[in-house]
Amino acid sequence: MSFRHSRFGGTFAVKNFKLISENDLIYHKSKCEMEDIYLHANKRPKKKAKNRKPLIDREVKRRSTLSIRLGLKELCIQFLENCYNHLMYAVKVLVFITQEFLSDFGERACMAFF
Repeated sequence: MSFRHSRFGGTFAVKNFKLISENDLIYHKSKCEMEDIYLHANKRPKKKAKNRKPLIDREVKRRSTLSIRLGLKELCIQFLENCYNHLMYAVKVLVFITQEFLSDFGERACMAFF
């Protein structure tokens, strides 16, 4: 190491340590030994993305599948009895009323045309 004077003090030019630009390394701390120079001191560690972090193990409390299946079966039965059957009945009535109206309308239209 050779000393390079600076107003701020502690600036060294490290010999036989070439950079990409083929210039000597300039080191701004007062170190005496070449082995004591640590070039990665001011580097921040690479951040790990949150979606790449390992998952935290948590205890999973699982419910019995039988109780879930029975609850879903009861829900489906109630839906069929209370909603679906009434809806299909109303649709069926509307379809038959519409068919009767259209057939009467078609007959009247043909009579008027001929």
